[in-house]
Amino acid sequence: MTNPKKLIETTASEILCSLAKTFPVACSSDEFYYFPHIIRDRMPALTWDDFSNDSVQRTIKKIDKTISVLENVEVAEKDTDLQTDRNVLIHFLTTLKDYLYEHRIWKRQPSFYLTLLNIGLVQVIHSEDRHIIQQKVNMLPGFIEQAAQNLEDIPDPWLETGLSMITDCKDLITSMPGKISGKDRSLEALDYLESSMEGAIPAMGYYMRDELQKKLYNLHLATGQELSDISGIIKDEISEMWEVMVDMAAQVLNEPVRLSRNPGLLIQRVYQELTTHGQSQDDILLLFEDEINKISNHLVDIGILTEEMKEMCPVFVRKMPDYIRAIRSASSYSIDPQHPPQKGTFFILDHASPGKTVDKVTEYRMLTAHETYPGHHLLDSSRLSLKNIIRRSLEFPVFYEGWACLAEMLLETTGYFSGPADRFILAKRRFWRAVRGQVDIGLQTGALNFEEAANILRDAGIRQTRALQTVKIYTLNPGYQVCYTVGIRRFLDLYNRYGRGDTVHYMRTILEGGEILFGDLERRLEINSLRGNA
Repeated sequence: MTNPKKLIETTASEILCSLAKTFPVACSSDEFYYFPHIIRDRMPALTWDDFSNDSVQRTIKKIDKTISVLENVEVAEKDTDLQTDRNVLIHFLTTLKDYLYEHRIWKRQPSFYLTLLNIGLVQVIHSEDRHIIQQKVNMLPGFIEQAAQNLEDIPDPWLETGLSMITDCKDLITSMPGKISGKDRSLEALDYLESSMEGAIPAMGYYMRDELQKKLYNLHLATGQELSDISGIIKDEISEMWEVMVDMAAQVLNEPVRLSRNPGLLIQRVYQELTTHGQSQDDILLLFEDEINKISNHLVDIGILTEEMKEMCPVFVRKMPDYIRAIRSASSYSIDPQHPPQKGTFFILDHASPGKTVDKVTEYRMLTAHETYPGHHLLDSSRLSLKNIIRRSLEFPVFYEGWACLAEMLLETTGYFSGPADRFILAKRRFWRAVRGQVDIGLQTGALNFEEAANILRDAGIRQTRALQTVKIYTLNPGYQVCYTVGIRRFLDLYNRYGRGDTVHYMRTILEGGEILFGDLERRLEINSLRGNA
């Protein structure tokens, strides 16, 4: 009789390693949640991802076969961990198949290929192995030409973003260190891609048909919610966070807040008050580095983090590289899928010039918590430390972003954030994320055009020039902006039921299980709670 655990482990390893072989750059990066986060070996892959039509069709057939095998494995009801593994893997493979077959990102999104180009080159540059770098560059023209042949029916905002990335890609190739031959061929290939894009007739719309849209919000993002329910959740979050902002603003300003609903004005007034009594930082990177140390020390003191964990996988702060600025609307975190993990990187989008106070200085502590400890870095480094290849390799947007948002609130629960100023900033950040989710839905359903969406962000306090660029970037990763609000509210609901009496145990239970579906997470927390009460 076949051992279910062994069969699922073998099946998972085969399909995940096959994907890593076919799409080595996409899988080595955490840029694309619908690909596994896995590498086949420690050396940067010499080959580029194979998005030929034959390769994609073979992959879809492998996915279908794997799902069929997994669905027919008999798993005992009491074996909840194995059930979770199967649920997670089937969910992930279904999402990847839809992205290849229905979303067709590889057919329609130029920035997808250009992002892969940048990631692949940076990986080999960091290897400092001239042979590896040379081999990667030698094969680059073929990858670019394949992109040019594949791309069709490109929506206008995606075309615009892709064209804006071309120059940075050329600069990256030109600036590669050492005597690397073949750069000219790669630059010529980029010229060819650019000219073909400039000659393309943009597609009319970037949003998807209703059936796929329903799958996106419910299944692909792993919310488990219908679009109408998500809209209701976001509406409630906006209303609740606005009330908190008004209440805390009155305490910060030491006067009643008498204004109609004008978030942008309220945020400006409070932040001016806080900045007046704050500090200007010549090097904002040092400011973030110092905050990482303070937060991590706090987590060590309360028993969530250990000194060994900090030393095993440190986090570094870097300026956002030019080659990915075109697809970034905010600072972000990244980690290579090495097992065990070695380091993470916190990329800062806005870099302060000497003597200049930037907006991020006002809420840099919350941003640090979200991106590093106990947010993305702690979650990712914990996940990549797991022996289980399924839990180690797979991520889900609503879990990933929900946890990072929860991380900010847990620092308030554990006493690191306190007082009306901190509470105003925490509420403001949740408010903005909910507004972004509202805009995301409006753009995807066609209820909002770019100008209308940008105006909503502007009214919430985001600069007009940044708002228009931001809403166009949102369309590159449809639906993603709802994950912050849906995720934190699911995590807070679970915290209120299973974690309020022991925050440390609650966090450890989640971190030790990897990024799993919320239904399986609730079952895990419930079982652990019953054991603790036994």
